[in-house]
Amino acid sequence: MFIGVPSARLNPLQRSPSSSEPASPAPSEASGVPKSPGAPGAGAPPPPDLATAPGDPGQPGRDTAPRRDAPGDGFWASVARDSLTAVPWSALRRLPGRETFIRVVELPGGDGDSEPAREPASQSVIVKRFAGRRGCQARDEFHTLSTLAAAGLPVPQPLAWASSGGLSALVMARITAAGHPFEARAAAAPEHLGERLRKADELTRRRLTSALLELLVKFHGDGTGPSWYHRDLYLSHILVGPGERLTMIDVGRVRAAPRRRQRARRWFAKDLAALLHSTPASVSRAQRLRFLLAWLRGTGRLGDSTPRAAARRLWRSWAREVQRRRRAMAAHRPRGGEPGPFGSNWSSGPHEPAPPAPGAAPLPAPGSTPPPPPGFRPPLEDAPAPAPGHGEAPSTPPRTIVRLPGWIGDAVMAEPVLRALAGAASSSLTLLGSAPLLSLFSGRFPGVARRALTGREGPEHYAGQELALFLNGSLRSVIAARRAGVGMTCGWADGGRRPWLSHPVERQLGRRAGRRPTPLPFAAAAAMLGEELGLAMGELRPRLVPADEARTSVAGRLAQAGLVPGEPYLLLSAGGRADSAKAWPASHWSELIADLARGQALPVVLTAGPGEAAAARAAWEGASSPAAGLLYLDPAADLPELMALAASAAVFVGTDSGPAHLARAVGTPTVVITGPTDPLHSALPSSGETAARRRVLRVELACGPCHRERCPLAGADRGRCMGEITPRAVLDAVRDLLGGKPGEPAATVPAPCRSDPPLGLTGAVGVGSGP
Repeated sequence: MFIGVPSARLNPLQRSPSSSEPASPAPSEASGVPKSPGAPGAGAPPPPDLATAPGDPGQPGRDTAPRRDAPGDGFWASVARDSLTAVPWSALRRLPGRETFIRVVELPGGDGDSEPAREPASQSVIVKRFAGRRGCQARDEFHTLSTLAAAGLPVPQPLAWASSGGLSALVMARITAAGHPFEARAAAAPEHLGERLRKADELTRRRLTSALLELLVKFHGDGTGPSWYHRDLYLSHILVGPGERLTMIDVGRVRAAPRRRQRARRWFAKDLAALLHSTPASVSRAQRLRFLLAWLRGTGRLGDSTPRAAARRLWRSWAREVQRRRRAMAAHRPRGGEPGPFGSNWSSGPHEPAPPAPGAAPLPAPGSTPPPPPGFRPPLEDAPAPAPGHGEAPSTPPRTIVRLPGWIGDAVMAEPVLRALAGAASSSLTLLGSAPLLSLFSGRFPGVARRALTGREGPEHYAGQELALFLNGSLRSVIAARRAGVGMTCGWADGGRRPWLSHPVERQLGRRAGRRPTPLPFAAAAAMLGEELGLAMGELRPRLVPADEARTSVAGRLAQAGLVPGEPYLLLSAGGRADSAKAWPASHWSELIADLARGQALPVVLTAGPGEAAAARAAWEGASSPAAGLLYLDPAADLPELMALAASAAVFVGTDSGPAHLARAVGTPTVVITGPTDPLHSALPSSGETAARRRVLRVELACGPCHRERCPLAGADRGRCMGEITPRAVLDAVRDLLGGKPGEPAATVPAPCRSDPPLGLTGAVGVGSGP
């Protein structure tokens, strides 16, 4: 584990060759913290000030607001270390090998010695996480940010970095002043300069252009001091903050410019070409030429004493070179894949220009920039308008087919993606999956076609489709779609699927880094696919509604068993496949059934999921003396009936399987018994209301969570993760949800975590609140 925190030392690899300061030693291999030339107070420069407002980049010479109880370097180092395994629900940007997301951290209160401890405050930070075995990208970008900030350039304030096992994380201060909760999707994309220019009026565009010119001249240098080139200087990499203050981001590829200007010309021309390529089409050719002329004068390439003919030749040569590089950029495929067909994909590369605004007036020259010489028209034509499906939503949505997951729980957690797709293109959407899974959405999405998967999956199931979205993670499904001629395919890139997908999505960076990462919630992984297609993902909580036919059938079966219509009841799903590691022992179910039937005023309804009726019958037969309030549904309910049963229940009790996900999707309080499965896999964005309606019970063992279908251990250790969860612990959790006092509390209910999904466990046998 390597950890780095702010230091006054500049990175010698990123330092300008013209700088007269001596090179500093390399980072320490023991801790990753840069070695200081001397101890603090003994000639060493002070570290950067951390006591700045959360939204202030912390640039020298700017007013900063004091932050309450600013933590020291050790605090931010721990935040960087925790960010290596943090699970983001949404990301600002995802590209192959890296992702950027917002995280909310709790700041410590008072130090406890000199003043009373204060209430902890929260601060949102930007985390940029990398995966790769070649170098440490987080460390390099940290030092680059420190170098640029010391030169007075507006960049995010670096706080700390950490690396371990092929993963590295960089923690930076937020750029915007307003803080947002970690799950808030409204904070997903700060407005960049290209977007602001496209929407701005004439005066605002003039101010923003002048600010951009000032930033670019300071960055590229005027010939008397250090200078740098960006290599990715698109307008989407320049953010507009409060007061129209510009901030440059994504500086990982920034390098110091060579001293000889002829050697650096190609890199400066590439930066200008990137700006031109991402400039909205509403900015005319004359305005772009004036900007180029102002840049040549600001960087010292054109002076007042330059002859007019020489200035014209220099201007023409730069315009031609910039335009040539812009054409090359337009022919490249974005690094993140083609933009999604349902809208602009902010993570797929440079921003595409928008159509010209009707009646847009030419932008006046910024500052005192002179107009172009009369009759001079270098070849710097306007950028073309974007093609349909490349940067903007097409007029007609493509014919889309969605391959549903094979498990009930995963299909339920993918409902938010299906909801977003149905809202964007319901008339051209088809769901492909098994008939039982399709029955879950029978009345959910009107106008959506359903295609039952029968027999071996092949190209005939994808015939006539233009876009295929894969939520099952199967290579066979992707190959079948490509053989059917589907042009656009979107899915997770792991498992050998990357070469077959036009829109591959890296599910977790740790998978490619050769390590086992923290499990990513399936709801978040499915939302990544929706964002890749350009969908506006809203709430990530699944919402299912039982069909009227299922409600009527369930009401009839309960009335036939003696339950008064409308009377609340406890629903137990005591199923489990034979020899499954996720099944709770039948003896435990029998004991719980007897205790609930005798000790609760509510009736108890016993059922099971598809194919699990034998386990439920064994639990029923094992109950010593079933009371009159116990009802057993035989035959077991199908999925629509199970959903209707869960919707009318007061509390649901079951293992971490499909019925538990159905109960949560219809809004029923649940008690979930889990063993080999990590609760993070089925976690949802946390909130106080939902955390109070869910209890997750599990035990901590050295062998788990293993995510195995069958336990590989033998003897007394076989199935311990489920067997050590006692019926009394489950009974206490049920009483807790019903508002009663449990007999012996199994553990303290943890508070919902704001930055990472809660595990829902404390102690050997824990009862925890889960999202």
